[in-house]
Amino acid sequence: MDLHVHCGDVVAIVGPNGAGKTTLLRAILGEVPYQGSMVSLIGGVERRRPRIGYVPQKLQFDMDSPISVLDLVVAAISHRPVWWGISRKLFLKARAVLSVFSADHLLHRRVGELSGGEIQRVLLAIAMTARPELLLLDEPGAGVDVRACLFSISFAGILKNSTIFLSFW
Repeated sequence: MDLHVHCGDVVAIVGPNGAGKTTLLRAILGEVPYQGSMVSLIGGVERRRPRIGYVPQKLQFDMDSPISVLDLVVAAISHRPVWWGISRKLFLKARAVLSVFSADHLLHRRVGELSGGEIQRVLLAIAMTARPELLLLDEPGAGVDVRACLFSISFAGILKNSTIFLSFW
């Protein structure tokens, strides 16, 4: 496959189940082996890998787990284990991360209680904390109502210099 994508482009990967959409995204992430090479030019400088934000198709976890949205976000944005406690500074940062996607009201909810659209918003907020140059959204509409899917895609305006890859069924 030969692909050239410019900064700020939105690329949709469309295909039936089993066509390799998720595998392609995982190869870009470096999670599966591939042949050939990937080169990124960021600001005219060649880099091995751009900063990547990733939202998986679904989050695999125990639905009965007591983990809250706050715990999940803090675990993603902090280098401290959540069980050490969450400082006021981390709490405010987590709330700010979620507020960008109108999800700050979910802070104290258990992750297992969230709807598909709510979990997608939380994962998208977490993916954006890295200020990605490349954002990978694996089937952003899977298990999500159409309104929530359109919301998650409409945020693209805040990613003026990021490239977005979307996979669709």
